[in-house]
Amino acid sequence: MPRFRCLSNAAVLVIFVLAVAPFKPEFISEGILQRLIKQNVIVCFRLTDPSSAECYLYRNGRQCDYFIMVLQGRVQVEFGKENLIFEGGPFVYFGVQALSMILALLM
Repeated sequence: MPRFRCLSNAAVLVIFVLAVAPFKPEFISEGILQRLIKQNVIVCFRLTDPSSAECYLYRNGRQCDYFIMVLQGRVQVEFGKENLIFEGGPFVYFGVQALSMILALLM
C-alpha cells in the first residue's frame, strides 16, 4: 500500500468516521473499517495526459457503485447541465449515494 506523507491509516479512519455518514459506527464497526483501509483500496493516481479516458473518476450519465475520497492532491469536477467546474483538494469525497444505496439494501 502506498504511504502518504501526511496521513496514517488512523487519520484516514478518523476522517471517514467523522465526515462520511455511511462509515459511522452505527453502520460499520471500527474494526471492519480498519481492515478495509488496510486492504488494497487506496490507489495512487498520477495524471499524465488530461485528455486520456483514464483520467476520469466518474463519467456523466453512467451509474457507479463505488466511493472515492481524495487524500492528497487535487481534482477538477465538472457537473450539471451548465458544465460548472470546481476544484477540490484533500478530503473531498464522491459516491456517498452509492454507499447509501448499499446500506438501504442491507437494512
